[in-house]
Amino acid sequence: MISLRNLCTGLRPVHFFQMPRAIIAGVLLGVLPLGATSLNAAPAPQVKLAQGNGIGDFYNARNGAPLWFSASSGQGAQALIDLLKSAKTDGLEPDRYGIASLEDALREASGGKFKAVSRADAMLSQAFAAYVSDLRQSPDLGIIYVDPQLRPSTPSARATLEQAAAAPSLET
Repeated sequence: MISLRNLCTGLRPVHFFQMPRAIIAGVLLGVLPLGATSLNAAPAPQVKLAQGNGIGDFYNARNGAPLWFSASSGQGAQALIDLLKSAKTDGLEPDRYGIASLEDALREASGGKFKAVSRADAMLSQAFAAYVSDLRQSPDLGIIYVDPQLRPSTPSARATLEQAAAAPSLET
């Protein structure tokens, strides 16, 4: 009786011929990373991750620099207050954003005192972040998302303010 193994592969099993390839591959994989690295290569830059997503974290990242009272903001603070006054157009309640308090803080900050400017700037940022968050809320329309990643998400306050800071003009 003839063995089927010997008929298909001959007297030596197939695994015998695969062993030298595995040894060569192992040696190459062990040697290549050592030869590919340079001793003079600069270390990879460390990426600093954001610590938090709040308004305070936004100002900490900017070392306390104002957003709405910066030199490049123009009339952005007043434009924001005007936008919040017309929030009814967007289906939102303008009273939610404390417009009277914002106007008072803006008036106090016009004197240029550091504390008043910092306070008004933080208040404006808080109102802006709340407004954007309210605009981005997903209405409950009974939509079922097959993939949860497709569900619209509300941006963090920090992300909202960073986008505003990167804009060419806060006023527009």
